[in-house]
Amino acid sequence: MQVNKMKKQPNMVLVDYIKTTTGQGFHLERVRKALLDVGHKRRDVHHAIRSVFPDYNALPKLPAYTAMAALLIIALVSGVLMVRFINSQGSFLSGGSSAITGQAVAETPGCSTGTSEEKDWCHYQLAKAHADIGPCREISNYELRDFCLDAFQGYVDCTLIADPILEQQCMAR
Repeated sequence: MQVNKMKKQPNMVLVDYIKTTTGQGFHLERVRKALLDVGHKRRDVHHAIRSVFPDYNALPKLPAYTAMAALLIIALVSGVLMVRFINSQGSFLSGGSSAITGQAVAETPGCSTGTSEEKDWCHYQLAKAHADIGPCREISNYELRDFCLDAFQGYVDCTLIADPILEQQCMAR
C-alpha cells in the first residue's frame, strides 16, 4: 500500500517577507533569526526559506563543528601543557635563593665521563637538582643549554643564550 504524502505549502506571508528583506540586502540568517524571535515556528521558517532558496540548509555543515571541536581540544591541551610547564619551572628553582649563584656545583666532575649528550644531560640534571645556573654553562648542546638557562628567568645574563628568539624573550622579562 502506497501512502501519498502531500507536501505542505509554505506560509506565503513568510515567503514574501523573506523575498522582500533579502532583496533589500538583509542577510538570510538575520532574517531567519528575526522571524524566530517574533514567535514563528522553526519548521515554518525553514520551509519558507527553502521555498525561496532551495539549497538552504539551516544546520551548519559538519566540518565547522569539527574545526571548532579541534580548536577547543588544542586550546585545552595547550592550557594543560602551559600549566605543567609553569609548574615545572617553579619546581626547577625551588632549591632556595642561595643556590642560584652562577657557580658550578662541586659535583660536576661526575659529568666528565660518557658521550657528549650524556654529559650535557648530567649538567642539566645537576642544574635542576641544585637550582644552580653554573652547570647550564657547561652544556655543549646550545638548545639544551638555552633551555637550561631560560629556566632561571631573571637570574641569567641573557647574552649567554645562543638562540636569538629565546635571548629576546629573556631580555624582554
